[in-house]
Amino acid sequence: MNENFNQNYEPINQQKQMYGSRARIEENVLAQSFIFMTIALIITAIASYMTLTSDNLLYAIETNSGGLFYGLLISEFVVVIVATRAMSHNRLLSSAILFVLYSGINGVTLSVIFDIYQLGSVFSIFIMSAVIFAITAVFGIVTKKDLSTVGNICFMGLIAIIVLSVANMFFIKSNGMDLVISAVGVFIFVGLAAYDSQKIKKMSAVSNSDNITTMALFGALMLYLDFINLFLRLLRLFGKRN
Repeated sequence: MNENFNQNYEPINQQKQMYGSRARIEENVLAQSFIFMTIALIITAIASYMTLTSDNLLYAIETNSGGLFYGLLISEFVVVIVATRAMSHNRLLSSAILFVLYSGINGVTLSVIFDIYQLGSVFSIFIMSAVIFAITAVFGIVTKKDLSTVGNICFMGLIAIIVLSVANMFFIKSNGMDLVISAVGVFIFVGLAAYDSQKIKKMSAVSNSDNITTMALFGALMLYLDFINLFLRLLRLFGKRN
């Protein structure tokens, strides 16, 4: 009878072990994603500060000397694409290097924006963005509601504001439209932060011990982009200029 009892409960024990292992992987992916995102933000802050304190480099970027500013923007775009590809192929070392490189380049380009605003204002808006982002991310993780529809709507909205931003920059040149775009952008990136947080949780369901770190880097890249864009929109709306 004891043998029958053990045989009946063995599948249950195996299910518990599998569920426990899956839960640990999910926790690891989520935790590492936020840790890597934080590290990337620190790298961005250091690169931005170093650029702001280097008058020659800052002047070269702001005046686009030798096409430096546009070269940096193109480099960011290329690095993101290559990093995403490396992460999808589970290339841990190259993924980490490219993520760090992107964080640094982004810090250099953002220095041009930060130079416009008062340092205290930048710090205050950063804290505001961090609080909003944290609340939104936690919601995306704990909610039982599928946020796929929200993500699709926000993605379409993102394309719309990119097109409008380019049109406003080169043709319309309206400060009012720029403020409207920034306000809409806040809601879009709040939605994307919740959606991407839930997406990372879902991705962990298909991960294993071999690709936890690479998947966490991919999640960190998504969260990093959401946070930076949310921060920039809030800074545009509420930041105090020099």
